[in-house]
Amino acid sequence: NLIGSLFNTFENTNVAALALQTSYGVVGFIAPTSAILMLGLSLLNIKYSEWFKHIWKYVVALVVVVLIILAILTYV
Repeated sequence: NLIGSLFNTFENTNVAALALQTSYGVVGFIAPTSAILMLGLSLLNIKYSEWFKHIWKYVVALVVVVLIILAILTYV
């Protein structure tokens, strides 16, 4: 209900929806509470710290790309 009421304050709801979806995706990518991530890492016998050492560069690049896209969509 809170998120729905916040969407009414934005001029472009499509940009707000994209921001919400991408932030959820980035958090799900790196959050250790993600069940699918933990299951995959445990099945492959990969420690979370080792996985995070290799994936942080990709996550930072993904966040930068998303911020650029959101900035372009906001000002267009």
